[in-house]
Amino acid sequence: MNESFLKIFLLFTPLWLSSQSKVSITDSISAEKYFKEGLDKKLMLQDYKASIKLLDLAIKLNPNFAMAYSERGDAKLKLHNYNGAISDFDLALELEPYLNTFFSRGRAKYYLKNYVGAIDDYNKAMPDDISTEVDKQNLAFRLTWRAKARIKLSEFKDAILDLDQAIQTDSNYFAAYDAYKERGRLHFLLSNYESAIYDFSKVIYLSPKQADSSLYYYSGSAKFSIHDTIGAIRDFSEAIFLNPNFLDAYSYRANIKYFLKDYIGVITDCTEIIKLDPMNKEGHLFRALSKYEIKDYMGSIKDFNSLISIDPNFPDAYATRGAAKHRLGDFRGAIVDYNQAIFLDPKNGSLFYNRGLSKLLLNQKEDACLDLSKAGELGLKIAYNEIQRSCN
Repeated sequence: MNESFLKIFLLFTPLWLSSQSKVSITDSISAEKYFKEGLDKKLMLQDYKASIKLLDLAIKLNPNFAMAYSERGDAKLKLHNYNGAISDFDLALELEPYLNTFFSRGRAKYYLKNYVGAIDDYNKAMPDDISTEVDKQNLAFRLTWRAKARIKLSEFKDAILDLDQAIQTDSNYFAAYDAYKERGRLHFLLSNYESAIYDFSKVIYLSPKQADSSLYYYSGSAKFSIHDTIGAIRDFSEAIFLNPNFLDAYSYRANIKYFLKDYIGVITDCTEIIKLDPMNKEGHLFRALSKYEIKDYMGSIKDFNSLISIDPNFPDAYATRGAAKHRLGDFRGAIVDYNQAIFLDPKNGSLFYNRGLSKLLLNQKEDACLDLSKAGELGLKIAYNEIQRSCN
């Protein structure tokens, strides 16, 4: 008998015909009434606590009411009471081995990180007959959940096969939305960026209103990985539109804008990053660097001051603050910063080179030439050109 028909049959058949226990007609009718009311509370009103109370009454009147146990377990699942849900599903399956109940129990086990147990239940939940569109959607949905469990177990090849089958089974319906989404994330994890982008685009096509900020974030990350910077910015912008507090999307977009030399755009994004997370090193760093690039040296120094207060052992912060001070003619202040940067990163030839330039402008020629010589020893060839020009 078809499972969906069986479920409807049980809903409208007097319970004394379906139950093997001896339950009075009065109790059967009352149990049926509570069951239907509980189902309405769950499905129509999403009042899961009220649904559980009504299903409790149905089970009290008919202890062998398999569907009542199953629906109560589903209500507990909605309330994240996974162990309680599994207990109800176990009781339901002892009475009637419904495929839906195996699937629901598998989901509860998944949420409890019992992925092996979840896969075992998903295997038992797979329908043999997929003659109707509803059957196809159910199969696709269950294959997707089995794939999710397999991903958790790093069984990526089998997960891909499940998701491929889910999409082939139900390529234009709701279940395919989840299948494309999971397969896209798996392709991204495996660095198959072109395939990931294709899957994410299918998700958006199937249900643009359901596409959330995380989907656009993954799509943008995949596009950035194949150097589609414009497409990446577009996706990160959409992610931010959907979630204005999406810190990682701002960070990724700011990095791309810096690469594209859109320094004003970087400053705008980093300002939002700092609002969301005042201690964010990357936000302070890229805003400081961008201000330096547009010759806002005072603004750059201010941001580097903030960055250094967060991380006093960051040599690049001292180095670039020193460069900003040099640009403003504060050569002594620049040397102080270069000293600290060299202390933290003594093998960096450019630091000695820049300190040497600042010393030359203070007429500290001997010390300047020593710094330039050290820069050359550390591999910075342009230092020798400056030595020939200033030290001979």
